[in-house]
Amino acid sequence: MFLNSSMVVATMMIAGLLGHPVNYADGAMAYNHHRYEEARNLFLNAAKAGDVKSMLMLGLMYDNGMGDKRDASVAFYWYSQAAAAGDSRAMFNLYQMLEEGDGTYVDQKEATAWLQKSAEKGFPEAQFRWAQVLHAGKWLPQDDESALMWLEIVSQIDVGGVEQAIQLRDQLRLKLDDAVVLRAKQRAKRWKTTHTTSNTTLI
Repeated sequence: MFLNSSMVVATMMIAGLLGHPVNYADGAMAYNHHRYEEARNLFLNAAKAGDVKSMLMLGLMYDNGMGDKRDASVAFYWYSQAAAAGDSRAMFNLYQMLEEGDGTYVDQKEATAWLQKSAEKGFPEAQFRWAQVLHAGKWLPQDDESALMWLEIVSQIDVGGVEQAIQLRDQLRLKLDDAVVLRAKQRAKRWKTTHTTSNTTLI
């Protein structure tokens, strides 16, 4: 969706070679050589064996029409499998598909729930979007303190698009009382002591 899939595989291959089933590594190799139909079949074998990254890659491939025509409903299925297994990027992609009705029904409540889960799992774009949702108060009550907390977290990550998070963070720092800003910073600090964020891009 928002990230060039080849960038994902370059990073994911290292993890695959270190500890994932060989079918995943083979699938990543085929993918990087643009043998998409072969890659999809290899990822499918690994996904059926429970490999979460292969589930995500199947979602990405069907989402982007790689190796076959685009099939949003199949992409949604594999994102759902990966998200249920705890993959934060798959959670974010489910949020997008549910919000837009892409390959599935429109369900803003469920979409928002997946967005929050993805943010809490450490996916930077989800953290930024979740902060925007909390700040706007469109689908739930406005909560600028919590929005600032997430912006404090994501604005310190060296990823593409972070400038947008920094800009909104600085706006909220100026808008809110010092006590609220301090609480948000303390909450962000506590979150970071027990969580990690993905190294990815915001846009």
